[in-house]
Amino acid sequence: MNRTQFASSLAPSLLAPRWSETELSQCLLQRLPGQQKALSARLTAELLQTFPGPVAPPERQLVAGLRGRPTFERLYRHCAKQAIWPAPVLTQTRMQPASGLGRPEVPHLDTPGDFADWLPLPEDRLNYLADVDGRYACHAYRTIRHYHAVAEAKKSGGHRLIEAPKSQLKAVQRQILQGILRQIPVHEAAYGFAPGKGCADAARLHCGRDEVVCFDLADFFPSVSFAWVFGVFRHLGYPEAVTRLLAGLCTTETAPDVLVQFPFAMRQLYRIPHLPQGAPTSPALADILLFNLDCRLNALATKLGASYTRYVDDLTFSGPAGLGRGLLKLVPEIIRDEGFRSNPGKVRVMPSGGRQVVTGIVVNAHLNMRRAEFDQLKAEIHACGRPGDLRLSDPHYRARLIGRIQWLRHLNPIRGEKLLTLLGRAEAQKITA
Repeated sequence: MNRTQFASSLAPSLLAPRWSETELSQCLLQRLPGQQKALSARLTAELLQTFPGPVAPPERQLVAGLRGRPTFERLYRHCAKQAIWPAPVLTQTRMQPASGLGRPEVPHLDTPGDFADWLPLPEDRLNYLADVDGRYACHAYRTIRHYHAVAEAKKSGGHRLIEAPKSQLKAVQRQILQGILRQIPVHEAAYGFAPGKGCADAARLHCGRDEVVCFDLADFFPSVSFAWVFGVFRHLGYPEAVTRLLAGLCTTETAPDVLVQFPFAMRQLYRIPHLPQGAPTSPALADILLFNLDCRLNALATKLGASYTRYVDDLTFSGPAGLGRGLLKLVPEIIRDEGFRSNPGKVRVMPSGGRQVVTGIVVNAHLNMRRAEFDQLKAEIHACGRPGDLRLSDPHYRARLIGRIQWLRHLNPIRGEKLLTLLGRAEAQKITA
C-alpha cells in the first residue's frame, strides 16, 4: 500500500463523523493500530489546522491534505514497516449538519439513491440532470442542453443573460427550493425572494429619510461558482456525493455560442459553473450566500443610525444627511472582503431635496410610481379609448394593463383609483362606439 492508497483508506471514515476535534479524534482512535493510537490527537489537530471550519473538505482534498501532514508520514512509515494497516471502514458516510446550524427541517439524504427516491427520479436520470461533468451544458445540439438561454438588453447598456431551466429540471429545482432551501433562515434585511416580502416592503423602510444611498453587486449571479453552492449544501450536512448532485442541479455553465455578444470578461464568468439567473433555486441560494454580507452591512447601518435592506443584488441604506460620506468607502471594502464586487457605476447618493428611488419606487415622502412611468401609463389608457384602438379587446393585453394599474394602486391608492376610473371610461367608450 503506497501513501496515496493509505490516505484514501483513512479519508472516508474521517468524513463520516462531524468535523470536530472530539469526533475526529475518536474516529482515529478506533481505526489506528496498536501504539499508533497515541497519534490520533496530533493528527486531528493537524487536519483541523489544514481544513478549519465546521464542515469536512471534499474527499480528494482530504486525501491530499493527509499526505502533507508530518504525523501521517510517521504513521505510514510505522504501518509499512510492521505491515499492520488500519481496519477497513464498514460504515457509510451519513448526513451530518454542521455544528451551530441548528436542526433545519430538511430531508435526510445519505446517498445518491436516497436523493433519487426523494425526488423521485431514476438515479441515471438524476445524474443526467445534475450534469456534474458538464457533458450536456455546452452540447453542440441545443435540444440536449438543460437550459434555454436568452440575452436581454439592459437599460444601462450591455446584456443580461437569462438561463431558464427546461421543464423537468425546473420541477426538480422547485422541489429543492421548497424542501431544502426554504427551510434555511435568511437575514431579515433580505427582501428579494423571502416569503411575504417584496420590493415595495423594502422601499417602504426608506420613506421620508434625509438621504438614501444605493449600491449594486456587479455580475452577481455568474460570479457565484459551483464551489460556493457546494458549500451551502455541504454545510447542511449532506455527504459529498449528494452535495455534488445538489450543486450540479443548481448551477450551469454556458455554451460558447450563446456568449458571442458578451465581452471577454463576461464570457469567462459564464463559462464556469455558476448560478443561472432564471432558475427557481438561484434567488434563495443568493439570500443564503449573502447572509454574512447582510450581517456586516446591517451592523454598519445600525452604527451610523441608518436602515439597510437588500433586494437580490441591490443594496440600500437610508438615514441622516451625510450618510453617504461614511458608506462610500466602507461598503465596497466589505463587499470585496466577502468575495463579491460592487458596481461603481451604479452607486447613487440621493438627498431628500431630489428624487429618491429604491428598486424603481419613489420613496421621498411615501411610496409612489415615477412620474414619467405614471404619465406613460395614463396616456396609454387614454389611447385605448380612442375609436379604432382594439387593444382592450385582447384579454392578455387588458390583464397586463390592469396589473400595472394595480401595482400603482399598491404604491399610491389615490392615483391607482384614478387610473382605474379612467380605464372604466375608456372601456365604456368602446362599448358605446
